Amino acid sequence: MITPFSVLDTRTKEWKKRKDYWITNYGIQSELGRENTQSKTIFWDSPTNVSIFDPVLCELMYDWFVPKGGKILDPFAGGSVRGIVAEEMGFSYLGIDLSEEQIIANRKQSSKPKWIVGDSKKMIFGLQQQFDFIFTCPPYYDLEVYSDNPADLSQMSEGEFDMNLESVIKQSKIRLNDNRF
Repeated sequence: MITPFSVLDTRTKEWKKRKDYWITNYGIQSELGRENTQSKTIFWDSPTNVSIFDPVLCELMYDWFVPKGGKILDPFAGGSVRGIVAEEMGFSYLGIDLSEEQIIANRKQSSKPKWIVGDSKKMIFGLQQQFDFIFTCPPYYDLEVYSDNPADLSQMSEGEFDMNLESVIKQSKIRLNDNRF
């Protein structure tokens, strides 16, 4: 287990060992489903040009902020990391993503998380359940363009992006239990 500090250093031997544990033991390949992503940046730790969420960061956030057996909502599910780590730690995870290709790739890596295809702006409003934690990784404007779908945030102008992201976050917040993150 990684001991929490005020600074998270991903270069430490302990962090790298824990990251390798997650990737090796659970077959995490978070880049799958995003082979056609157009990226404007290079990620120094990745053999691909898409951002990969760090499983150790997931583990720490879940351990610190989610009550035992808690429920996690991810309105921009993207890769598989957040869902796999959540379920393997004993949490219930619901991830929503526009890309059917991405959801299929995630499901091939693990059948435990609940991943659904859809537009979070529309789907979260209809959810009946409450959650204990919202943890997501939305597009960063157009740094990574995931599709040509007009509902994809990475296709929107800066103003449209801000407005739509704010809408999803506000709707997600309504689904939170009291005193949750």
